Amino acid sequence: MKNKKIIAGIIAIIVLIIVIFIFKGFNSTNFMKDVKVEYSGYENRGTATVSSESKLAALKKVANYEGKKAKVDSKTMNAIIDKAESVSDLNNEDNFNTATMSSEEVINAGNYLEHMKETYFTFNKSYNLKNGQTIRLRISDFSDKPYFKAITKTYKVSELKKVESINVSSIEKNLVLEPKGTNHHGDVTIKYSKDATPNLRSINWNEIFDMPVDKSFMNGDKITISEKKLASELNNKKDKYHFVGDKNKKVTLKVENLKNNIGRADNLSAVIKEVTRSGADEKVISICYVEDHKELQVISKTEKGIYYQYSYDNCILKNNKIMAYGPGNEKLVNFEDITWMTMPMITDIKTDAEATQPSGKGNVIDFEI
Repeated sequence: MKNKKIIAGIIAIIVLIIVIFIFKGFNSTNFMKDVKVEYSGYENRGTATVSSESKLAALKKVANYEGKKAKVDSKTMNAIIDKAESVSDLNNEDNFNTATMSSEEVINAGNYLEHMKETYFTFNKSYNLKNGQTIRLRISDFSDKPYFKAITKTYKVSELKKVESINVSSIEKNLVLEPKGTNHHGDVTIKYSKDATPNLRSINWNEIFDMPVDKSFMNGDKITISEKKLASELNNKKDKYHFVGDKNKKVTLKVENLKNNIGRADNLSAVIKEVTRSGADEKVISICYVEDHKELQVISKTEKGIYYQYSYDNCILKNNKIMAYGPGNEKLVNFEDITWMTMPMITDIKTDAEATQPSGKGNVIDFEI
C-alpha cells in the first residue's frame, strides 16, 4: 500500500512537470527563445540590432499569442502569420475585411491590432558598445492593458572590430590653411593633406575648429583648438579610430599668404571730407573698396573711442579715382560730385587694428590714408 502511494506521488509529479513544460511551450516566455542580436562597428562604438529574421519569427509568435488573447479566428490569424514577410505585415489593418465580419469579429480584430502595434523590442543600451559588455533586450506590449508581461533576455557583446588609437598631435602637420581674398579681408578654409594617413579629408574642419563665418582674416591670425576638444570632435565623427589629446595642449594654425592689395585714389581726401563734413570729432581710420559689391567702406573713430562704419554703394575705382552712380544719376561721376545721404552705423569694433577689417571679404582694395 505504501509503495502504491509512492508510485502515485511520482506519477503526479511527472504529470505536473509535463503540464508545466507544455504550458511554458505556449507561454509568452517562449517569444525570446530564438531571438538573435547582431553587432557591428568598432570597440567602444559598437551597435546592437535584432536580426531581422529572428525579429520577424519572434513577432509571429507574439501575433499568434495576441490573436488568441483577442479571440481572433485562428484560421484568419494563421493566414496573416503565414503570409507575413515583414513586421508591418503582422499589424496591417488591410489583413481584415471588415465588410464581411461581424461586429464582434471587428472588435476582436481591433483589439489584436491595438496590442500588436504596441508590441516591440527595446534595448537597455544599443550603441557605444564594447566587446564583453552585457546588454538586455526586452519585448513588451506597451498598450494600456498588455496581454503579457515584459520579457527580458541578456546578451554579451562580441565581434566588434578593434580601433586604432591616434594622438591628435600627430595629425596637426596634415592640417593646411587655404587662404582666399586679401590681407585684412581674407577667408580661410582648413584642409587635410591629400596623401596623409589616416584619411580624414571628408571632415568639415572649419566646423570642428568652430570658425566664425563672418570673420575677415589677416596674416598672423591664429586659429586654435585644445587637443582634448579636437579628439572629442573627431571621436564623434570617426568610428574606426580612437583619438586622444592633452587638455593642456593646443593645436594652432596660423593664417599666412594673404596678399596685400593697396590701391590708389587721387580723390581720397574727398571721401575723408565727406565723412567729417558734419564737424563731428571723427577721424577716418580705414577706407577700402569691396569690388564684388561695388561698395566703398569707411571706418571712423570719435574722440570717445566709438567706431562708426559708412557704406557708399554703386562706387567704381576708375583711372585712380573713386567714382559712383549717385541717387538719380545715370552717368558715372566723381565721388565728391554726389550729395551723399549716408548714415553711419555704430560698430562693435574696439581697436584700430580691428577697424582695418570691415565686413568686406574677397577681392578688397585698401587705401593708405
